[in-house]
Amino acid sequence: MNSSQNVDGKTIGILGLQGCITPHFQHLEALGATPKLVKYPKDLENISALILPGGESTTQLKLLQKNEMMDALIQKSKDIPFWGICAGAILMAKHITPHQPSLGIMDISIHRNAYGRQVDSFMDAVCGQDVAFIRAPIIQKVSSTLTIKTKHQNHPTWVIGENHMVTTFHPELSTSTPSVVHEYFIQHVQSAFDKTEKSDTGR
Repeated sequence: MNSSQNVDGKTIGILGLQGCITPHFQHLEALGATPKLVKYPKDLENISALILPGGESTTQLKLLQKNEMMDALIQKSKDIPFWGICAGAILMAKHITPHQPSLGIMDISIHRNAYGRQVDSFMDAVCGQDVAFIRAPIIQKVSSTLTIKTKHQNHPTWVIGENHMVTTFHPELSTSTPSVVHEYFIQHVQSAFDKTEKSDTGR
């Protein structure tokens, strides 16, 4: 697949408030996409998808609330694909333990920092590429409407929905560029764009 041609220079937003942000740039650019930092509601204009990066979910939540982003993200999620990574997966989850507010756009139950402290972080192979689990959450329950793509010790680590997906690991820290997961997401974005275009044409 020639991803750079298929993605057609689409702009992919990256929530830029806190966390592991800049490593995504090289993966997206390698796939022909244009990364764009998103910090305020106005930044959501003219993007084809949004990545919610790993980091500290409670810190990201406070900054989202401070920047009045919560409602804007919920509305935008109805139009474009979202990908939540680690903390981003927590922010997207419908049910969180210990409880904290969230966007609630992915019907999963997730336990924050379930693998332990920073020193308990580890590497594992996903689709043939080593990826990092850093203070990772554990997905405990997944709606029957979603697809579990990968697991670690019988816990889902990559879950895909019709429009959105989450990973509890960090593909952006993979030594392979682009990562398999970034490539999948770009294909997902293109597929969503094609469906929208076909629907608009049929009206």
